[in-house]
Amino acid sequence: MCVYLTGDAAWRWLILHYLSRADNTPIINKLISYRELENGYVNYAAFLRKSIDPLVKNFSQEPVEQIKAACLILDASIEESADVCAKIHLFPRFPLTIKLWLSDDEFKGSANILFDISANHYLDTEAINEAGIIVSHFLIKQYELMLQTKLSNKG
Repeated sequence: MCVYLTGDAAWRWLILHYLSRADNTPIINKLISYRELENGYVNYAAFLRKSIDPLVKNFSQEPVEQIKAACLILDASIEESADVCAKIHLFPRFPLTIKLWLSDDEFKGSANILFDISANHYLDTEAINEAGIIVSHFLIKQYELMLQTKLSNKG
């Protein structure tokens, strides 16, 4: 089953999945990629297209400090393992870590979204796909709002 929900419906679906699956497993603080999740290789192309590629498209040329500021507005903790590394707790005991490497003269920008190894104790892989889409979308929209606010304050 592939779920394509938007707005409130996506949130409700995700929350119900989280509540039905959560088993109180502690966060292990070991990051894994989507492909390393239970059956994560099956839907990886969709995860890449809908979650990671939009991050690269929207942020690879943007200033690091502005991206970090948008992450902080989403209550992320900033870490030091990429140009931008932000851990966002979507739910209790369900963090997502976004890593962005910005473009320069030699390399194209890239990104990844990583999960704690305990992630499948809280969401199945399909729901984790949706969580990645939502968090990616939130960060992009927050950045756009931040820039709009900056521009309107100047004018």
